[in-house]
Amino acid sequence: MGVSVIQMKKVLFVILILSCTQNLFAQKKDTASFSKSAVYAEVLGVAYYYSINYERILVGKKDKLSLRLGLSVIKDVVYVSSFPVMLNYISGDRNNRFEAGGGTLVSVIYSSNPYLEKALAFSLGYRYQRPNGKFLFRAAITPVIYSSNYFYVGAGISFGYVF
Repeated sequence: MGVSVIQMKKVLFVILILSCTQNLFAQKKDTASFSKSAVYAEVLGVAYYYSINYERILVGKKDKLSLRLGLSVIKDVVYVSSFPVMLNYISGDRNNRFEAGGGTLVSVIYSSNPYLEKALAFSLGYRYQRPNGKFLFRAAITPVIYSSNYFYVGAGISFGYVF
């Protein structure tokens, strides 16, 4: 008792149709609209006490790559302007996501002898952003390695608007 070529073709055809149908449904779930730009405030993160940031998704559907540009100006003993520039990897489904980033933090310290302080900045944390929502929440551990051989591990929380 053997299987005919016609029966085998029918079985393969049914398997092919079912697998294409599964892919169509899976794509519908993964390609929900995800806003590409965000503006947010980060407290106690990469750039000292706070920073105001703009972020843009560069590529990706499920896993995303974004560019973050920020600004922080503080007056402690002296004025300090800091500029975080980071590349972030964002992964996850729906609202809850994992985020890992790395980049540079350039700070201008305005003292009697102004100077630049450069640092490597990293972030590792959680991101809440609904695919069609307008609210963004981030919480991350933010290690920073300064060029003056100073190492700092902080934690930041961000709230923002997505558009």
